[in-house]
Amino acid sequence: MAQNYISKGDIITFRAERDYISGSPHRIFGLNGIMLLNVKKGDLASFQISGVFRLTIKDANLGDWAFIGYDDKITTNDYERWLFGVVVSPPDENGLCNCLIQQNTVV
Repeated sequence: MAQNYISKGDIITFRAERDYISGSPHRIFGLNGIMLLNVKKGDLASFQISGVFRLTIKDANLGDWAFIGYDDKITTNDYERWLFGVVVSPPDENGLCNCLIQQNTVV
């Protein structure tokens, strides 16, 4: 189970199209979330799409928006990225902070 989990949230399950690492942030099917377990391609994956997780977000401050790109990296830079969440705790000395996952829709 992802060790960076802070609060409960909604989970979806799907057949993985590639390998994933537990605790890693992703944007899958247009949804933001965190992979809950290590998954191999073809296995069932559990993907939490709401809640709070501890993530490394470079140069983050409390209240900043967090964005995710095609590379699945989280940053406060919104250039060619999608909104992922909001920073809800100041980062510690290692750059780890709590991030509340947000969903966004483009119509």
